[in-house]
Amino acid sequence: MTAITLYLPDDLAARLAALPDEQVNAYAVAALSDLAAADEKADEEAVVAEELTPEDLAAIGRGLAALDAGQVTPGPVAFAELRAHLAELKRAKRGTKQQRTKQRRIEQQAAAA
Repeated sequence: MTAITLYLPDDLAARLAALPDEQVNAYAVAALSDLAAADEKADEEAVVAEELTPEDLAAIGRGLAALDAGQVTPGPVAFAELRAHLAELKRAKRGTKQQRTKQRRIEQQAAAA
């Protein structure tokens, strides 16, 4: 079994001392799990930071500067605009298809006559 020594503030140590051992163990496991997860996340962030090129970092800096200057479109607004644009393209495509179908019918009628 591995032993770990923790230095706790006196008030927290007093609160833990008043709890049954099972509950203290549950808190300890939860705290260690949180620490391990935070450490793993820090490792992942370090790996991502290592993979960023100077150009990537410059682009991130420009994006943050634009954000600070208020030169960005909020996500919900951007997605609403995108949905509207895609719907317009779909309507235009449908209109073009209908025009082609109408033109084909006219050509077929002319050929049959």
